[in-house]
Amino acid sequence: MNRKPRVSRAFKRLTIPQKIVFGQDVINETTANAATFTNPTVPIAALQKVNDNLKTTAAAAIKGGTSATANMYAAEKVWDDTFEEHAVYVDGIAQGDATIIGQSGFDATVTETTPGTIPGDVSIKNINTNKTGGSIYIDVHPVTGASGYIYIVSSDATPPVITNGQILAAANTKVLSFVINTHHTLDINNLPAKSTVYITIAAFNNIGFGNLSAPVAVGTL
Repeated sequence: MNRKPRVSRAFKRLTIPQKIVFGQDVINETTANAATFTNPTVPIAALQKVNDNLKTTAAAAIKGGTSATANMYAAEKVWDDTFEEHAVYVDGIAQGDATIIGQSGFDATVTETTPGTIPGDVSIKNINTNKTGGSIYIDVHPVTGASGYIYIVSSDATPPVITNGQILAAANTKVLSFVINTHHTLDINNLPAKSTVYITIAAFNNIGFGNLSAPVAVGTL
């Protein structure tokens, strides 16, 4: 059973640094295809202002402080709401045409409603230490049939346990962070600085989770 593509809302699950890059891509692509997107509900200048504000508040939050962090999350909420409004506009213009959706800078949803099998194992292409303290970059080979990936960061090499789709705290006392994302590349921030952490990844779709990869060590600055 197939359904028409629409704008994927996965952008709301991106990290803040990823949202800033993604938002600028949407702004650039929508502007470049102004003949198609003639009268956006949210003007391009307003999109740019919201994206720039998230970038500014995120940079201020790096220096620390409760107020700066609160400002960043408030700016992220405005960003989510604003780009959601723009996504609704693009859906109205595209009318299920994935090519037109792509011209806006957004991603289109897949047309198959139910993947047939659980996705295969994740193969890690690259894991690097980012220059920002407590931050790492991960790049995995895309897995056929995957809707997204779960990235689990632990303080030691103990393999995480997923029970019926849950990561239970009692069974995963070494887990520091987990991120669910539709992208096969990801920055994970706010990890312990100057530490060795262990990354485990699994692909998933609406049938279930694939196998967890073996933990891989990486250091943070």
